[in-house]
Amino acid sequence: MAHQSAKPQIHAYPLVFWLWVLLLFPAILHAQNQMELTSGSKKAIKAYQEAERNYRSGDYAAAAKFLQKAVSIDPHFIEAWLMQGDVQMETQRPAEAIQSFEQALAIDTLFYPPAAFILARLYLDKGQNNKAAVLMKRMLTKNELRPELQLLMLERYQTAVFRQEAIENPVPFDPQSLGTQVNSAADEYVNAVRLDGRLLLFTRRSADTSAHRESWLKEQLFQSARSDSGWDTAVLMPLNWPMTDQVGAMQLSADGKKLYFAACSWPGGLGSCDLYVSELKDGKWVKPESLGAQINTAGWESQPTVSADQQTLIFSSRRKDGLGGSDLYKSIRLPNGSWSRPINLGEQINSPQNEMAPFLHPDGKTLYFSSDRPISMGGYDLYISRMDEAGRWQKPVNLGYPINTGDDEINLIVSPDGKTAYLSAKAADGAGGFDIYSFDLDEKIRPEPATYLQFVVRDSLTREPLSVTITLLDPTTAQTVFETNTTLPEGEAICLVPSRNQYALQISKEAYLFYDSFIAADSGTELRPIQTEVLLKRIETGKSTVLRNIHFAVNKAELTADAYAGLQLLWQFLANNSSLNVTLEGHTDNSGSDELNRKLSADRADVVRQYLIEKGIDGNRIKTIGYGASRPIATNETEAGRALNRRTEMRIDEFDQQKR
Repeated sequence: MAHQSAKPQIHAYPLVFWLWVLLLFPAILHAQNQMELTSGSKKAIKAYQEAERNYRSGDYAAAAKFLQKAVSIDPHFIEAWLMQGDVQMETQRPAEAIQSFEQALAIDTLFYPPAAFILARLYLDKGQNNKAAVLMKRMLTKNELRPELQLLMLERYQTAVFRQEAIENPVPFDPQSLGTQVNSAADEYVNAVRLDGRLLLFTRRSADTSAHRESWLKEQLFQSARSDSGWDTAVLMPLNWPMTDQVGAMQLSADGKKLYFAACSWPGGLGSCDLYVSELKDGKWVKPESLGAQINTAGWESQPTVSADQQTLIFSSRRKDGLGGSDLYKSIRLPNGSWSRPINLGEQINSPQNEMAPFLHPDGKTLYFSSDRPISMGGYDLYISRMDEAGRWQKPVNLGYPINTGDDEINLIVSPDGKTAYLSAKAADGAGGFDIYSFDLDEKIRPEPATYLQFVVRDSLTREPLSVTITLLDPTTAQTVFETNTTLPEGEAICLVPSRNQYALQISKEAYLFYDSFIAADSGTELRPIQTEVLLKRIETGKSTVLRNIHFAVNKAELTADAYAGLQLLWQFLANNSSLNVTLEGHTDNSGSDELNRKLSADRADVVRQYLIEKGIDGNRIKTIGYGASRPIATNETEAGRALNRRTEMRIDEFDQQKR
C-alpha cells in the first residue's frame, strides 16, 4: 500500500504556507532589484557580490565570511546586514540573525519593512514577546507600509501581546505521563477513555518495519487497561479485520458498542482517508463499514467525534467548500440511520488555517479541538467552544499557557465528570515523539459534568432481556434529551446526560405496560453509573404501573409544571391502545386525616382523567378512585418513603387483545 501523507491524526497542510514563502523570501532578492546599493565602498560591495554568488550556490559558510567582511568595511551597508540575517536563519543561528536584522532596521526602518516582520517572528521564537510587540507597534505607525503587510504586522503584534499575557497569567497545569506502558519512542495520539475510566484507546504512529520500509509510517489502534497500580502495557486492539494498518483517530460510542475511526488508502475508499464504523457483536469488532459518500469525499476526512446519543457526528475534513486547510463539519443522523449531508461549522469555529481533532464532550455542548490559527502560543494549540441556549457555537477560547506552548498540542479528551483531561503533546522528558499525558482540568475550561446511566430491562415474569425504547425527557417540556431504539440483546443500555439535572425516564415496548420514572442526576454521580433494573409487565387485565412523573402541588389537586412529560406518555399509551379501559388510582401518604387524604387522592386522579379527555381520550375508558393512605408501598416513617406513597397508578380493567 502506498504511503499516504494525509494521515488520520494531524496531517493537513495550511494553504497560507505559500504566503509565508512570498513574505519571508530572502531579503537578498530585494537588494538585487535595487538600482544602487546603500554602500559607497567598492570593497564592501565586492565582498557583498561574492557573498551573493555563494549564497545562490548554497555555500552559506563562504557567504557568511564575505558578508562579515562587507559589514566590517561598511557598518551602514543595509543589504549586507539583511543577507547576513538570511544566511544565519538558513544555518539555524537565530540569535545572530536577530542581531543582523536589528542592525539593518537601526539604519533605515523602511528600507525593507518585511525585515521587521521577520525579526518579530525571531523574537517570538525566542520567547521575547515584549520585544516583538514593541517592534510591531512601532511599525504600525508607518503609513508607508502596504496594507497587506500592515495586516500581517497587526496579527503579529496581537500574537506577541497574547503570548505575553498568557505567560503572565498561566492556567493550572500539572501533566502526568501515562508512562512507558503507554508511551513509546513513536507518536501516541489519545483518542478515547471508556466511561468507567478503565480502558484507554489511542493511535500509535510508527515506522513501518515490514519489508525494510522504515522510511514509511503506519498508524494502528492500541488499547491499555487500567488496574489499581496504573496503566497496563498497551497492546494492539484485537481487530479481526482484513486491514488493521493506516487506521487511527477513533472514538468509542457512549454505550461502548460502536467504534468510529479514520482509515487511509483502504480498498474502496473514496479519498486519501475516509471515516468508518465497526460494531461490537459477541465480544468482537466486526468488519467496518464506510460512513458512505454523504460523509466521505475524494478529499480527506478524519478524526470523528460522536455525541453521547450518537445523533451528531463532528469530524475534520479538507473539502472544496472549506474556509481553508482542514475544517470541522457536522452531520446529523437521519431517521433511517444514515447521516445527513455535512455542514461546515462556519467562521465562528473554523479559520483559514487548520482545525483538527475535535472532541465533543458527553454534555453535548462543549467542544474541544486543535488549530494552528494565528494569535496563539504557536504551532497547534487547543481550544474550547461552548454551545449557547440557541444551539450556536461560541467563539473558541485558547486553553492557555502552559497547556499550550510553542510546540504542537494535538488531541485532547475529557472524562465524563469534566475533571480529568488527556492530551497528546511533545515534552523534553517524554518517551519520544507525541506522548499521552493526563491532568486535572481547570474549572474555567471544564465542561458540564455528565452522568453515566446504565439500564437493564427484562420481562417481569420470564426475566428474559427485552429490546425496548428508552427515552430521557425534560419533565417540564417533554423534550427528548436522549433516546435509543437499538436492539438490546442483553437487555442493557448505556447513556450519558448532563449531571445536576432531573429527567423523566420512560421505557416502552409494544404489548407491554410502559415504565415511567424519575432520575435526578445529582452531582457526585459522574463516573459512578446510576444503575437501574426495569421489569416490564405485559399488558394484561389487572396489571398496573406507577405514574411517577405525574406530580401535584403540596396538599392540592393541581398538576405541577414537571408533570408534562408523564402526562404526555400516559396519553400516548392510551391513544395507541384503544382497546384498553383503565382505572386511575390516587394515593397519598398518611399525613392528615383519612377523609382529607381520600378526597385529595380522588381529586388528583380526576385531574389526570380530565387532562386525558381534553387530549381526545374517550372518558368512558377511564375510571378514577382515591385510596388515600390505605395502600402504602413504602414506610411512612421517612420522607423518602412518604414520597413513594404519594403516587398515581394506572390499572388495566379491560383488554381486548384481538381488537388491539
